[in-house]
Amino acid sequence: MRNLLPATLAALEAGSAIIYSLVEIKTPTPIYATDAHRKIPFGGEVYRTDTGMGKLPRITQEFSLSAGSISLTFSDSNDAYLAMSQLAGIYNAQLDIHLAVLSVDDDSVLEVIQSVARGYLHKPEPLRKQVRFVFKNHMFKFDKAAGRRTNSASQQRYYPNDMGFENITRESGN
Repeated sequence: MRNLLPATLAALEAGSAIIYSLVEIKTPTPIYATDAHRKIPFGGEVYRTDTGMGKLPRITQEFSLSAGSISLTFSDSNDAYLAMSQLAGIYNAQLDIHLAVLSVDDDSVLEVIQSVARGYLHKPEPLRKQVRFVFKNHMFKFDKAAGRRTNSASQQRYYPNDMGFENITRESGN
């Protein structure tokens, strides 16, 4: 569980706060988007409302290690996102989603809860006048083939010329 500022907790309990998402995608030209009704400054950047970002999926935090994915859709009438997705440097671009808690009384930012979700761009999917970015969390990098073992026999079965496991049992310096 995250520790929130007392003022944030009080405002949430009183119903005098609303939560918005701040989406940061570290592409060659970074994307800073929010689903709020106004721009929100955070971390030296301004999260904008005019990025074409569609509705965010529901984000839940689990305290177990598991693979997961998030898809974000952006309207792309001038194909700017599609053109950007063709760049080689966009794959594995990091996604961070933060939550901004705003006061309904004066519209001030009470607190920003950092990195409630993180992922890495797996693939862009062009749609009609839109582009969908599919992000997977870092646990996808650890997927392994069913039936594989981390031993020499399994390695030799799939990669007969790889002798890497032979070096593991040797003492260094001999």
